[in-house]
Amino acid sequence: NRAVIDGILMQRRTAAEVCEKLEAQGILAGFDLGRVNPAWNNRLLVAVTELHQRADLDRFVAALGSL
Repeated sequence: NRAVIDGILMQRRTAAEVCEKLEAQGILAGFDLGRVNPAWNNRLLVAVTELHQRADLDRFVAALGSL
């Protein structure tokens, strides 16, 4: 399963900034689509699989919300 995060949060920060902030918390945020197309610098590609537990996703969402 994958999704592109492109919303209010991403209007305030670039995907690169989000990746950097979350990496500092030990979270791999996703792939910065701005690396492929500069016009997409505010979009993250996120993949979630059965290997991720609910607690992992809750931590990811909470970290995004704190930015």
